[in-house]
Amino acid sequence: MSAALKLFTGETLPPEKNPRQWTVREAFENRVLKRLERMERSDATVAKWRIAIKYWEQIQPADTPVAHITSDQLTEFCDELLKLPKINTHTTANQKMMHIQSIIKACPDAFDTSVPVGTPLPEQSATRHRKIIPDASLNAMYSHCELATLSRDRRIPPPIIWRALLSLFVSIGCRRGEGCLMPRSAWNRSVEFPEFPEFPEHPDLEVDAESPHGWLVFHTPKTRARKKGLPLVLPVSGMLARHLEILDNYAPRRERLFPVGDHPTSWQGQLDRLQWGVRTTRGNRSVISDTYCFQDLRKTVNRRYRKHAGREVAKLFLGHQPRGVNASYYDDLTEDAVTATHTMSWPHAFTG
Repeated sequence: MSAALKLFTGETLPPEKNPRQWTVREAFENRVLKRLERMERSDATVAKWRIAIKYWEQIQPADTPVAHITSDQLTEFCDELLKLPKINTHTTANQKMMHIQSIIKACPDAFDTSVPVGTPLPEQSATRHRKIIPDASLNAMYSHCELATLSRDRRIPPPIIWRALLSLFVSIGCRRGEGCLMPRSAWNRSVEFPEFPEFPEHPDLEVDAESPHGWLVFHTPKTRARKKGLPLVLPVSGMLARHLEILDNYAPRRERLFPVGDHPTSWQGQLDRLQWGVRTTRGNRSVISDTYCFQDLRKTVNRRYRKHAGREVAKLFLGHQPRGVNASYYDDLTEDAVTATHTMSWPHAFTG
């Protein structure tokens, strides 16, 4: 019966359910699923979301409104997942929890409105509040690399390594986890785009772009672990090439491109140490007014490339393509990326 006929006969439609009362499954069907369909996500991707919801309904009350879900419940959900036989790693449990968190965040009108304006809710991701690092702060951190202590090669002083590492993060904006994989990366000095005979599933990869300072070749964690695709290949800027050559002068046949530890926490500790050095130097206290992390560096580089070369080139550098790294990843963009790398203006301390 149509709405008009019901109105004429005196019948009324059931009131629309308040989004604050949606369950996790209802929030997924009304918000997230529509977005996934609009983005043309595969059935396998949608199935992963539904599996996370199924686990949620097994562990937590299925009728719990999203407005009433707390951080403690999410933590408990993750802990209980680890007790299930099919969830054998913390990574898998965290992925399921992140699916539930994303469903909750897709319903901003379901959050408790009693929270004061400007106070971040516990369910909100910290990455939404990343900061842009001014060039003055980047220059100051670079100038205080003599305070660095982390090194795995006695031939190279730690300050030399950390100047090269900061140059790496400033030039390509890699994730901290990708930086930890960088010791197993390679600097291909060939001007031409490298070939990958070990990847026969990508025979159509033909890139005509040339980079005067060669290419940085590495696997992103997502691609390496799940996509099984090509490594990420990015043009090396003149600024980064200069720092890599300095490392070669100290240790030409080193085992790792960046000989530092693999633990992300120790990397952040070194970055904090450089910032502490800036703040404790007379006259420099106002240069770094906040505490920055590697995610802030990544956001800063993203903003720099988007302003200089456009959104698509920035996505290529930061590895934001949703399908992983494959042959089409480099179509039409690599030449633009080379141009952007060599026309970009970097903070002056990195090029001096």
